[in-house]
Amino acid sequence: MVASTIAVPSFREGVRPPRRVLRRLILGHGLGVGSRVLLVGNPLSKLLPVFERLGIRAAALEGQGDEWLGRLRSAKAFDLVLAAGGWPRCDSLFSREAFQHSAAAAGSLRPGGWLTFLDCCDDERDFAHETRCYLRHLECFPGRVLPAEDAQNSRWSWLPVRRPRYVLVGLQVAAASSERWLQLADEASMSLGGRCCNSAMR
Repeated sequence: MVASTIAVPSFREGVRPPRRVLRRLILGHGLGVGSRVLLVGNPLSKLLPVFERLGIRAAALEGQGDEWLGRLRSAKAFDLVLAAGGWPRCDSLFSREAFQHSAAAAGSLRPGGWLTFLDCCDDERDFAHETRCYLRHLECFPGRVLPAEDAQNSRWSWLPVRRPRYVLVGLQVAAASSERWLQLADEASMSLGGRCCNSAMR
């Protein structure tokens, strides 16, 4: 598992993530020419031309509710599935629907591929979920777990306002069948089912 926080402009304001975040995203996930990336969430569509210039084959997934889930299940052989701020219409990362989305995403990956969440906050908006919730969610699935890494830019720590920040939380998945991923999702929802962090206040 990889978790990192970086002080950067917010992509929710229509600003593409800066080079420092993109470098961490590409190098940290071992992406290169010919790699396949699936971007889930409208803010991430801004990354399509960036990946294309680097020879990385990227596609954006759009839709709502069950439509997202169906398209995730039909996607195959990706090296990275990158989702913005959790899953669509899933207020809680501990809900059955959220685990089903992650199971479908994991099933679309090559062995050793990454399922990663990208979130951000600024002075007007909090993270969609706390980092611990992303970590706890992904820990329900088999894969490579790495120590959490804090990359907060301390250069700005003296400022009286909170700097916009990104958080990347990812799981490098183990090999498993689509049926097994769905079984794990059901087990996780029965174990953790309910609300997480911010969703408890909605």
